[in-house]
Amino acid sequence: STKSKSYNMLLTVLCLTLLAATATSAEISQDIITNIRNTIKDIKGPCLQSEGASETDLEDILSKGIYSTSRNLKCALKCLYIGTNIISSTGVINEANMKLKTGTINVNTQNAVFANCAGFTNADLCERVYEISKCTYRTLKGSFGATWLDT
Repeated sequence: STKSKSYNMLLTVLCLTLLAATATSAEISQDIITNIRNTIKDIKGPCLQSEGASETDLEDILSKGIYSTSRNLKCALKCLYIGTNIISSTGVINEANMKLKTGTINVNTQNAVFANCAGFTNADLCERVYEISKCTYRTLKGSFGATWLDT
């Protein structure tokens, strides 16, 4: 019946929620990476291409937390942040999006990312987003202390 299907679905969701809540930091971190990959998947290619940035440089950030100082990468990050509406093309941070797109549902971590990382004021938007991205990385590393974030 529809009622039992709804009940089973509810149980499944509850079980998954409990599993997620008890996951180790490494699993949480992998989830964060997966969530970020999903957030940028539709714009990653166009941003890398338009800025002439290397997929390897972006992959080094996602998988190892290693930031190249390439100008092209910095501007590709800007493109990603604008494309996901975390920041406007004029440099205005969208607080709600910045928090939601951290890759975690942990509200304390979301708030920490915003508090720590929204205040950069570099006139050059590529440089500013690069600093925001590195700050976000450090904040996530501090919150979860996960192995994938060790450089």
